[in-house]
Amino acid sequence: MKPFKRTYIEITNTCNLSCEFCPGTSRTTQFMKPETFEKILVNLGQYSTHLYFHVLGEPLLHPEIAAFLDIAQKHKKLVNLVTNGTLISEKGYLIVGKPALRQVTFSLHSFVDAGKVASVNNYLGQIIDFAKKASQSHIICLRLWDTDADAGGAVGAAMIRHVQDEFDLSYSLMERLQTSSGVNLGKNIFINKTKRFEWPDLSGPDFGETGFCLGLRQQIAILADGTVVPCCLDRNGDMVLGNILSQKIEDIIGSKRAQRILNGFSRRKVAEILCKKCSYRLRFNLPSGLD
Repeated sequence: MKPFKRTYIEITNTCNLSCEFCPGTSRTTQFMKPETFEKILVNLGQYSTHLYFHVLGEPLLHPEIAAFLDIAQKHKKLVNLVTNGTLISEKGYLIVGKPALRQVTFSLHSFVDAGKVASVNNYLGQIIDFAKKASQSHIICLRLWDTDADAGGAVGAAMIRHVQDEFDLSYSLMERLQTSSGVNLGKNIFINKTKRFEWPDLSGPDFGETGFCLGLRQQIAILADGTVVPCCLDRNGDMVLGNILSQKIEDIIGSKRAQRILNGFSRRKVAEILCKKCSYRLRFNLPSGLD
């Protein structure tokens, strides 16, 4: 079994925002314990090097975030942290300079909810202050939705103007982002646009039985209680493959359900109901034989 390019680990499924684009979860909210995280890394072994603190939840809410990064370093893992950015001025000092921290991604579209209590300048100001300091040791990514409502509307335009002013750019960042999906703002600091997606739901529309996905091929996700699912979009744990706290990773990935999903995608056949409800996988549709 080849190592996964990404292993998503949900250190908490609790969030301080209630963003319109995030449906939340029906699972009990919880915070993973550091000893649980370490057991997960031991059981993962060499099957994953790059960890993503992301499925649901705001990782900076975790009171022991620094300990998680230290444990990741101990096990020679690199961490990519995804945050809404609202806590970065309060918690940034806990993560900056940590050797295991490779990248911090700020989901700027979270401001639609965060903006209820903060201005664009205040919200972005703390993020950019952190970015300029942290970029000496880490990659910083500012992410916007690639839609008129979020990235090209009034709020998105205000954000882009603020970023342009803060980095004293000699060109129009708005125009540059219209022709490029990403722009380098300085050493290790980037801003990019990404297509908005809808979270799959068992009660949602069906997108057919034909398709391809990178789930179980390049990635897996581990929920806050140790449950392993094929990808980071299984927010409710609808496709349980096993639990890494009580099972070997080889047994989980080699299970009948996991192999049915993986082999199905190899044949461009969608095996799970949730996968049939997922529009995100349409981005990976490939002609047969190109995986």
